[in-house]
Amino acid sequence: MLDTVILLIRKGNYSIWKKELFTLISQKKKNGHVIFSKFVNNATPEDLNLGIYKPRLTISQRGQEAELKIEFSAAKMVYKNNLQEITEEHFMPIIEKLESLIATMGVVVSKEVLANAEVRTFHPSKNILITGGYFVMDIIKEFAKINLSEKMEFDHKDYRNNGHGLQLRAEAHALTFYDKMLDLEKAEKRSYSTDQKIQRQSLFDFLEKKRKPEILRMEVRLCEKRKINSVLSKLGYMENPTFSDIFKQELCQRILLDYFATYIEPSLFIFDYEDTPQKILKTLFKNNPKIRPSTAFELTGLKLLCKDKGGIRDLRKLLGKRASVRSWDRIAAKIKILNKTAIIENCQDYIKQIKTALHQFMPYTLPPLAKIEPLKPYFDPMQGH
Repeated sequence: MLDTVILLIRKGNYSIWKKELFTLISQKKKNGHVIFSKFVNNATPEDLNLGIYKPRLTISQRGQEAELKIEFSAAKMVYKNNLQEITEEHFMPIIEKLESLIATMGVVVSKEVLANAEVRTFHPSKNILITGGYFVMDIIKEFAKINLSEKMEFDHKDYRNNGHGLQLRAEAHALTFYDKMLDLEKAEKRSYSTDQKIQRQSLFDFLEKKRKPEILRMEVRLCEKRKINSVLSKLGYMENPTFSDIFKQELCQRILLDYFATYIEPSLFIFDYEDTPQKILKTLFKNNPKIRPSTAFELTGLKLLCKDKGGIRDLRKLLGKRASVRSWDRIAAKIKILNKTAIIENCQDYIKQIKTALHQFMPYTLPPLAKIEPLKPYFDPMQGH
């Protein structure tokens, strides 16, 4: 449902009782006076070795103003990993855990302030079990063929990492697909998610005894307040959300469905079963009785080129050397014609599985005997003081 979250706490709503736990990482001066300072307080190597998950704390100080940012994975607060997914029922336990953990890091923030904190970043997400013999890495390679808006770009470095992941990104948001099981196995510095060390041992004690499932991770990363407000407004939700506002299954579900519909479904024809010229041609004649043979032939060739290894992205690069922007616009219009006849029922089964999982939105969990124990409560040093 929800993974990474960054909350913003304004001055006056928190207090620091152990300043020595914060480290100065950057500072700006003007005319000999400090005008900006940034301090961080993260989990220590000892914490990671002991399997202790902690949020990342950052204090940005400008003059007399000092804001506290709290970054954490909501799922890892409960399970130590983000393979198992949380539900709305976990909200108060997460608030209580967050309050306790932050206290061990030398900062006091009340449960009420945390629940109503301003949201600066959040990542609605879904772990989707893929069955039927499909491999997640192959699905991701197929997704790389889509027609991408000029406002978004592919994260080529990640995609080339053996098909591990594909990110469609812009400055303020991103849509990411990756192989969750492969991600868990990677070293922390190369992983799509962080803090992998603390989740790896207990999780793989179980998974190594069984055939690892194929799990596609879909994640929408909303990274700026303006973009968050834009997405929420589009879907009919209030702007300027608090932590409690975004911790909703329906909201996260609708965001993921909207991004899938916006960026994947406009290229749905790429994922259908038609993979030979004659099959494509027959469908075009069937769905367009008045279509000219020459037009049908052209659309058949275009569809085959779009479904080829490099997809629409490489096709556009190839034509870009010989055709003008206006020429590509005409080709893009024909791509829309191809997609008008595409329906999910005629697509590869993994597309149906993804759509079904997004509509049902059931949390992914491990079998009962294999569930990883949630984090135990930590001692709160502020109790009794």
